[in-house]
Amino acid sequence: MSKLQDFSEAQLEEELHSRKEVQRQSDKPCMIEDPDYKALRHLCQKYIDDLYVHSWVDDDLKHYIFEAAMKAFFGKSVWDWINKQN
Repeated sequence: MSKLQDFSEAQLEEELHSRKEVQRQSDKPCMIEDPDYKALRHLCQKYIDDLYVHSWVDDDLKHYIFEAAMKAFFGKSVWDWINKQN
């Protein structure tokens, strides 16, 4: 087994970076096998209904659809993970 003094600072930093990347990847959300589409379906229907009735859609609704899709596929805590990455 080598001592830390046997390695350069660059080698140690590279190893630390590598270990952090392994940890980050292990925390990465995985897709849910049986997603719950209820919220996504509701928002998509609202999008179509708004276009039909008003001929326009609130720009925020597009963002809400994206958020609902991410939650449906990855679970409710996906945004906690996403926000930690930024």
